[in-house]
Amino acid sequence: MITGKFISDYFEGLSRNHPGVAHSDKECHYVNLNDDKKQTFMADTLRYPAVMFETSGYIVRATGDTLTKRHQCHLQVVTHVIDTGDYAEIEKALSDCDGILTDFLAQMLIDKRNRLPRWMAGLTFEGIEVIPIENKSDALYGVLAELYFPEAICINTNRQ
Repeated sequence: MITGKFISDYFEGLSRNHPGVAHSDKECHYVNLNDDKKQTFMADTLRYPAVMFETSGYIVRATGDTLTKRHQCHLQVVTHVIDTGDYAEIEKALSDCDGILTDFLAQMLIDKRNRLPRWMAGLTFEGIEVIPIENKSDALYGVLAELYFPEAICINTNRQ
């Protein structure tokens, strides 16, 4: 069974290994938004660029006698800009964050091919929607990817 914790741990590992993010125990560049403890100190300790992960539910589909769950997750890469009126700085921030996200997706494709972690094998790369993030009030700009992680549900025909 896939859980948000497995996926979050995976993205935290990518954040630690990516030279543009360089998440570490001393410099927090990654946060799981589903973890209430991290949300309370996030504003004070989060460094940029930052990677944020969140699970937001799942979709159930039936095909013949098989049910599947598709877990919906959001992966955000954002950075802080000094001047929200400097469009060149904003474009650079968006481009840098898009580059980090693209690197993550490329590594995910490699890991899927290598089947490590094993749950990655069911991931589909069709239709990953990426949208720009523009939070002018907090001077944060970046990108958000909507990802779906499948999980088969075992059907017990002996239930009444």
